Amino acid sequence: MRSKSLNEVLADKILCAESQLIVVNDPDSLLGEKVLEKLENSGYAVFNFLDPISFRYRYERDFRDKNPKKLVIVVSSDYNDPYNLPFDVLNKSIVLDFEVSTFFPKLSRTALLDLTPDEIAKLYKIMEEPRNELSTRETRELILKQLFDFDLSKKYSLIDFLSWLMKIHYSNIVIREEMAKFIYGKLKDNPELSEIPIKTLILSKDNFLAFLQERWPMFLKGKVAECVCEGSSIPLEYPGPYDIPFDHPDLKIYIDTFFAEGLLEPVPVNDPGRFEDSWISFGIDTEESECQRFRKLLEIVRKEMPSTDSNFKEWTSLAWRLAELSLHIYLSSASNEEREKFLELQKEIDKRFLGWVLRKFSSLLTLISRYPVTVQNVLPQVRKRYVEKKKVALIVVDGMSILQWLTLSKHLKEHRQISQRGILAFIPTLTSVSRKVIFSGRLPMYLGNVLSTSGEERLWKEAWSDIVRNSEIVYLNEPGKKLLKSVEESLRKNVRVLGIVIRELDEIMHGEILGIEGLISATKLWYNRGILKDLLKLLITNDYHVILTSDHGNVLARGIGKPSEGVAAESKGERVRIYKNESLRQTVHSKYPEAIAWKPIGLPENFFPLIAGGRTAFANFDEETVCHGGTTVDELIIPFVELWKG
Repeated sequence: MRSKSLNEVLADKILCAESQLIVVNDPDSLLGEKVLEKLENSGYAVFNFLDPISFRYRYERDFRDKNPKKLVIVVSSDYNDPYNLPFDVLNKSIVLDFEVSTFFPKLSRTALLDLTPDEIAKLYKIMEEPRNELSTRETRELILKQLFDFDLSKKYSLIDFLSWLMKIHYSNIVIREEMAKFIYGKLKDNPELSEIPIKTLILSKDNFLAFLQERWPMFLKGKVAECVCEGSSIPLEYPGPYDIPFDHPDLKIYIDTFFAEGLLEPVPVNDPGRFEDSWISFGIDTEESECQRFRKLLEIVRKEMPSTDSNFKEWTSLAWRLAELSLHIYLSSASNEEREKFLELQKEIDKRFLGWVLRKFSSLLTLISRYPVTVQNVLPQVRKRYVEKKKVALIVVDGMSILQWLTLSKHLKEHRQISQRGILAFIPTLTSVSRKVIFSGRLPMYLGNVLSTSGEERLWKEAWSDIVRNSEIVYLNEPGKKLLKSVEESLRKNVRVLGIVIRELDEIMHGEILGIEGLISATKLWYNRGILKDLLKLLITNDYHVILTSDHGNVLARGIGKPSEGVAAESKGERVRIYKNESLRQTVHSKYPEAIAWKPIGLPENFFPLIAGGRTAFANFDEETVCHGGTTVDELIIPFVELWKG
């Protein structure tokens, strides 16, 4: 065990550098949330070098002869030569190299790059330095044992392996392709595991859950013959044994939680009373078991509720759980007591999340990660998939919250190859701001007028001009059936890069007068029209790797009155007003002291948001409205989903 964490070592190296300009060459993306936050708290300014033009604009505007702060310029793996920086800046700078091999000199770099920055930091803290240099194979064995609690010297039974998979996937740990191949190579001759698709179950949480789901009715049948209702059992899509002993202690400890969190779906049975006093009732589809699952999930969220010091991953996990709780509240006959407990929990979450956002949002915009963290990282991920797959489609469903995605995804079970996670929209959570960031991959400060969605097609095509011919890039923003026809036409023209906006859900949201219940019902009705289902089928059948995301979520807010401000506001939203200077904003803020005078992080000049506090809106007093623009979990954490042909 080392006395200092890797984050502390990295931060200390930067803090000890005696220069106003510090260039950090970080090809392996080691700079994590804690390092970036410590630098900002120590009075340093941090931003990424993405391209010379954007860098020059921001450097001249904010730093040259203007800002007394020390400036840390992070050069990531996409631009991994710090000498691409302008000469006048580089000439005044100290350059620090943070390659992973520097901190793990006896381990294989190839194996280490299978890990996330957080996992690398954890390994640095817990491992003892080996005496001799380790090969890639030996390094992978060490990583599996020390980091993922998987000992290749042990002979794994089916129970052992399934228990390990449950632990890994419940913790949202992603095992990379090369590591999964390595595990498969070690386990494929194990007779107890020979029937199951080892690599598939390791690589995909969704595939693993589907593997469990289709075996749950068979487990119930084994408990009580002919117990499961007709139609609740389907032929097995995933090979392996029919009978899984879910009641084994090493598996049972996860199963009730999987049902409570909506990871597994309960099934109907002919005589649910047989299981009334059993843990098995969590997986039975009855009104009482629905309440039982709600209570269990409420307990989990209370116990594991993130704090203002928590990391991004912990808050995105909370967002999915909160959406599951919301489904129970708005779709079932929740009791008054359940609603009160939910609203009490929601209030505490809002308080903590706002504190986290105020503390962390700025540094998260600088974070380079394997998977997207904010909407600014969506385009780089799409480009990465294009390099791998050669055909990609980005679908932005305007205004789709995680709650709405959960409603939709329950009808998309035919897509076996799918991964989903949460990312952050931009603040303020307005369509024009977040969507332009998505299609350009750049901060709003570089995008001119972000109060209008015009120019998205130009930004999208400019973002691809270096690697794709203009004739192979398309941007589509059209209604319903017309959109499908345009996509079909693009496919006939062999378009390789598709950018698609689906705007109906946002239009439904803004017209919704029945609250969240009405919004969920309207979302289901929209899905039943078949547009999304047909679009996904069309793209995936034609070998496109599809990335589906949103620009913001939504929230049910209560009116606190409309500011009387004439033409002072540039944008007069229900959740957020935009002002061209601080004095105009302050005038209105003084009348609404609970509102948030949001610091214009990454935003253009003369762009000062005033966000209604909590779950309130600048609307008629006490009027309820479904809207967006603010900083609640429901608005800010949005779904990021990838789908592809298996």
